[in-house]
Amino acid sequence: MKSRATLVAAAILSLLSSASHALPGNLAPPPHLPSQAPSPDSEFLPLEDFSPSFLGMYRKVMEIEDEILQHAERYDLDPHLAWAVCLYESGGNANLTSRPGARGYFQVMPATFRSLRVETNIEAGVKYLAQMVARFDRELGGGCKVVATGGLARLIEAEAGVFDEVNEDLTLAGLRIIYELNS
Repeated sequence: MKSRATLVAAAILSLLSSASHALPGNLAPPPHLPSQAPSPDSEFLPLEDFSPSFLGMYRKVMEIEDEILQHAERYDLDPHLAWAVCLYESGGNANLTSRPGARGYFQVMPATFRSLRVETNIEAGVKYLAQMVARFDRELGGGCKVVATGGLARLIEAEAGVFDEVNEDLTLAGLRIIYELNS
């Protein structure tokens, strides 16, 4: 059971970590503006290399950065992870509601929101995420390995530099195991 949980946790964390290479405001310097020529040793992509939809999501999440940072500190959660989950779940859209009913920036279900006894969707998302990270640490013995997976894993790893391992086929292997267990 632990090996399947490790595969799933690694896949989830690698997906979340891949979005954290470009972070808002206080979390990391912004990419170069068009009027600034990037230096040859620059770590940042030129602004024109980002899609307009990504820039729009990035801007929206920057607007709530202070609240994310406040709650991440309160619940002892890496703010980069919280920011990446927010960006992934809603693209910074506070008004988003999924078909099953998850709502807001962090796509929290109403029953989960009520059970967390918090005031905002952002606090609910950060608190719930902190609880999930603590659960992974407990169930997996702490110190989970972060694995980059998927077709762009090597490129993402080169940019992010936060992965313990690159395994381009891990997600496919995990999906195969899930398929076989349900066949």
